Amino acid sequence: MLLTASPTLIALPLVALLAPAACKREKVVAPATVRGRVRSANGRNLGDVKLRLVSADKALGVVRESLSAPDGSFVFEEVPPGRYLARAEQAGFSPASVPIVLEPGETVTTVLRLDPMQLLEGRVEDREGRPVAQAAIFAWPLGGRQAAVVESASGPEGRFALAGLAPGPWTIMAEAPGFGTLRLERVDVPGRSLVLRLEGESRTLGGLVLEGLTGNAPAIDARVVLAGSALGTPLEVRSNDKGIFVFHGLGFGRFVVRAASGEKVSRNVAVVIDESTGWLPPVRLPLAPGSRFEGRVLDDQGRPLPGAAVELGLAQGDDAAETGKSDDRGQVALGPVPAGRYEVWARLAGHAMARAAEIELKTDAVARLDLKLSRAAKITGSVADEAGRPLAGVLVTAAPESAAAQDLAVLPGKLPLAAEAANLPPHALTPAAQLRSAASDAAGRFTIADLPPGRFQLSASAESRLGVRKTALKLEPGLALEVGKLSLRGGVPLRGRLIDESGAPLRGARIDVRQTDVAGGGEFTGVSGDDGRFVVYLPAGQFDLVAASIGRAPAQRSGLVVQPQQPPEPLELKLERADAVLEGVVRDPHGRPAARARVLAFPLRSTVPDASAPGTPAADLPPLAAGSADRTGRFRLTGVPRQPFTVEVRHPEWPTRVLVATPGQSLFVELPRPGGIEGEVRDRSSGVFVARYRLEALGPDGRPAVDVRTQGAGFELRGLLPGRWRLRFSADGYSPAERLVEVPPGGSRNELSLRNLRIELERGGAAPGGPIAPGNSLPPPPPR
Repeated sequence: MLLTASPTLIALPLVALLAPAACKREKVVAPATVRGRVRSANGRNLGDVKLRLVSADKALGVVRESLSAPDGSFVFEEVPPGRYLARAEQAGFSPASVPIVLEPGETVTTVLRLDPMQLLEGRVEDREGRPVAQAAIFAWPLGGRQAAVVESASGPEGRFALAGLAPGPWTIMAEAPGFGTLRLERVDVPGRSLVLRLEGESRTLGGLVLEGLTGNAPAIDARVVLAGSALGTPLEVRSNDKGIFVFHGLGFGRFVVRAASGEKVSRNVAVVIDESTGWLPPVRLPLAPGSRFEGRVLDDQGRPLPGAAVELGLAQGDDAAETGKSDDRGQVALGPVPAGRYEVWARLAGHAMARAAEIELKTDAVARLDLKLSRAAKITGSVADEAGRPLAGVLVTAAPESAAAQDLAVLPGKLPLAAEAANLPPHALTPAAQLRSAASDAAGRFTIADLPPGRFQLSASAESRLGVRKTALKLEPGLALEVGKLSLRGGVPLRGRLIDESGAPLRGARIDVRQTDVAGGGEFTGVSGDDGRFVVYLPAGQFDLVAASIGRAPAQRSGLVVQPQQPPEPLELKLERADAVLEGVVRDPHGRPAARARVLAFPLRSTVPDASAPGTPAADLPPLAAGSADRTGRFRLTGVPRQPFTVEVRHPEWPTRVLVATPGQSLFVELPRPGGIEGEVRDRSSGVFVARYRLEALGPDGRPAVDVRTQGAGFELRGLLPGRWRLRFSADGYSPAERLVEVPPGGSRNELSLRNLRIELERGGAAPGGPIAPGNSLPPPPPR
């Protein structure tokens, strides 16, 4: 055998002896042939049908492709013996396939019969038989048959049509906001028309469009738009010859209705439909002169962009936004709309915006603005585990480093992915949602497209693994940036269970975990399941945990230690109900009512911040409740815990006051007079001024100073909460210095109560946070 593998080493007599064996091993296997015909369900021959011969060995995939002749015939020649699947596909027909086993030299004849795609029609109704508009209908094949989910929506009369269904059993589901979900496990196609009856009762909204604010003449054939978060797309009707309009089949939700005719428009009228809503009174929509918007959509090189979708909505969120498309010259005109402040969004595949353009529209006037769309950029890369193996399904997210960093001069804004954009209302495109995400594929690769120019940070996260972050990614218009491989290490599971005061599990609560033993430690999150259980994967270290849920006081745990290969013991956290009330009054330092003071309730913190303990974080949890003091200084907070909690009182003119409150007791808050510091920074050995340095200030409540002013060697800190402050100074070539100072209250709101503070920096490289230099001792406070 070894000799036959190397013929050049074999003597000639041996070749003759081994030749018959070699010929036997190299015997050629005769190929097979597949012949057939493609016909419709009624026996008609079908030409130009796409045919594929697929190997049963998935690694080989498609081995032959062809098209049927005009008479429906087809042939696959020179096919290696084996097991195959012959498949036929044609638009308007459901695919057909037949298994084939080919022996050497065999010719197999078959027929592929295509059934026409079916149309399933029906009507969506409420429990009283009234039509339900804008219901979403989904259909997918029963029994695991390979076919995509088919979607549709009901029209104004509740009617729908699901097109392109293959004959056979299907599952149908219908749902609409404010109604229950209906699911039919088996519906045979073809079949009779369906009636899908949803739980709940629909409402009818009607009204009258009038000519003029004071007139009673009906506006005929006015365009009336109904929009809202409960509707996928706005509904439109026309007023009749009496000015009357009607919208049928509405579920629960908040709606906005508006009418327009010619150059006149009505104000937006809000209507709320909930469980307590009975008969809806008619809506009156008087028309008045409106405003119009005209603009051009340009790319980052100033060229017009035709076909861009443009939305004009109120700056505070407008479900009834006006929409349109730019023409061949990039121009667009929208309106009429009521006067007010608006946001303008534009979107086009392959282009992106960073923010919305804001514009003020005035009555009976046309406002003009150029909208700039930049060529979209994209980020590509891969994710792998610590051993370098690719990870599939990892969520990779790109987010702007700073909202202010997006510098499209004409039109800042946010563009969603092209596939999402068509279904997003304008109010959903907010700067707070400037995120793009993608999941890695089987090879660990990912692509995040449709990104606006600017500086981004990239984060990757996956269950049971520690997330990674990559910062300072600068994207230019049209750039494709490759970031290479992101490595995700495995984490240690921290498990637990959340319960209420009765011991029942709490689902959907958020768990936030922060590492505390390293500066700038990571933050990790989780969500409790139906059984109240959660798991968060962490690196080794020390952590603080906060669990929060709507309507409940958060629970906290501090000093949790996580070690590799040794998961912590499971936690059980109880979240008490937060349904108490707190009332009180806020006064300024002169005893006058502090109108406009903002009062916020937070969980009682497990640690008290202190300026002498640097790095102690201030509370950054979402408030449990919030309210404002009225002109008499009084406030009322609802939905606060029954046990003591922290209250922060913020006012634009006075320092924040933090105190502990107990429900049921009236709280009196007097805002403190602010103090201020004035000083200078010098070289300790020479006494010369140090003009370039960094100053950090941490107050007695653990919060940094907000109003910090530096000019050369001099510095001022204003609006400080009276008490002990820690000042930290650092400069290139100098050892850091720290100073603890007692800041007294000032006599007035802008008074600098501590003056002539001299900070001396010593040349060298001592580590930050070391001993305070002797020359930086605490001076005696000035007289109050």
